[in-house]
Amino acid sequence: MRKLFATLLAGAMLLGLAACGDSATGGGKLPLPNTTGDDSALANDFQKHSDGGFYEAFNRVCETESGYYFTQSQFLQYMDKETKAITPLCTKPNCKHNYDDAKICTAYVGSTNLLTYYDGKLYFCNSWSEAENLKSDRVTRLFSINLDGTGLTEVQDLEHKPVENSDQDRSRAYIIHRGIVYFSLSGEVYAVKLGGKIDDAVKIVGTHVEGQTGAIQTFSPYQSSWSLWADGDDIYMMQNNAVKEDKTFTQVLYRYNAVSQKTEQVWQTPDKAEVGEWETTGVSVTDWYITGGYIYFYLSGNDVWRTDLASGKTERVAKVSEKAEMGEAFFTDQFIYILKQHSPNRTNVVGGAPEHLGGEALLVYGLDGSLIKEISLRKFIEKFDSFNKSEFAWATPDGVFLTSQIYHRNAGAEESYGWTNVLSFVSTDDGSVTEISGYPGAKRRN
Repeated sequence: MRKLFATLLAGAMLLGLAACGDSATGGGKLPLPNTTGDDSALANDFQKHSDGGFYEAFNRVCETESGYYFTQSQFLQYMDKETKAITPLCTKPNCKHNYDDAKICTAYVGSTNLLTYYDGKLYFCNSWSEAENLKSDRVTRLFSINLDGTGLTEVQDLEHKPVENSDQDRSRAYIIHRGIVYFSLSGEVYAVKLGGKIDDAVKIVGTHVEGQTGAIQTFSPYQSSWSLWADGDDIYMMQNNAVKEDKTFTQVLYRYNAVSQKTEQVWQTPDKAEVGEWETTGVSVTDWYITGGYIYFYLSGNDVWRTDLASGKTERVAKVSEKAEMGEAFFTDQFIYILKQHSPNRTNVVGGAPEHLGGEALLVYGLDGSLIKEISLRKFIEKFDSFNKSEFAWATPDGVFLTSQIYHRNAGAEESYGWTNVLSFVSTDDGSVTEISGYPGAKRRN
């Protein structure tokens, strides 16, 4: 992996250009991005294949030369690539690595919307924590930490003032790409150099940005939800709840070129004229991926499609509906993974019999839409008395990691259930499914 040398980074940071938008307080300038990134997972680029999960049991993951780091219930964990052994990233002796020891455990990072690897360090965000070494004034900050869990450092603020509740001025989405931190704040998206001041943050998409094409409409700026992405010199910002003229919601994708520093609207959730009859067309498309100037997206219950972001042409890539009633998608630069599911039985879900979403098979497609392999997960599921569902965690060159939720009836309580979360690896080479031992999510919860 090409390392980002300190001298090169410093030189890149000095190449300041005035951005096309307003700074957070006026007068901010954003440097040109570092141009030595090579789109690999371990350079200085956004890790597209490690975007991670979005629920509490498993949240955020990144890859380094030797292994993977992820957060599980707000604690940092490390997995060795070769052995797949999992270790809490804590340097304290006799620490339990749970909430009882949260004040002293160096693996505890609290609730975070970012975990990434950049230039030899881990970075994460935090706004409130029980830990003694993290501030608790409800201002979102970026922190760095060494790969062995030492050297926790406060890098920069990503908000101006403390936030008391989720309806106020709140930064929510973050990525680091080629020396720049991109983040959403107050329904808009900003960029600032890594280690820079919040007052120098430059608005790159939102209201009143010079040169921006496309209109952003929301009921309230604080309701605007963004997902951020990077591919080469282009930064993509998906507005997940834009408001159409008929007052219904849609998704709108904006592209910011970090060299020209121009922002434009390049995509919107397709309608039935483009993707055919589909009962939920027009709602959020949660499973999508951008590479090589295309956005690939899966409409559960429909198919995998892609849109050429230059021409706007949308075409079907894979007719998944012939294989899966519904499902979940995960993309890489080589493969499209579909986890087959079915309509759940939602009877008495809370406190009673759990719903079952399945995950009985994994479909593997190429980016050209060819079906490469169908891997049965039935034997793995049958190991458990009450299997609920599986979800994607992250991908490797030779397979994917899944997290699965397993229910257990509590002793003496006929309609009460506890659960555990199992981490497994599915090999796309031989189709084997291996449960990962030592996963902390496997501890039973009542």
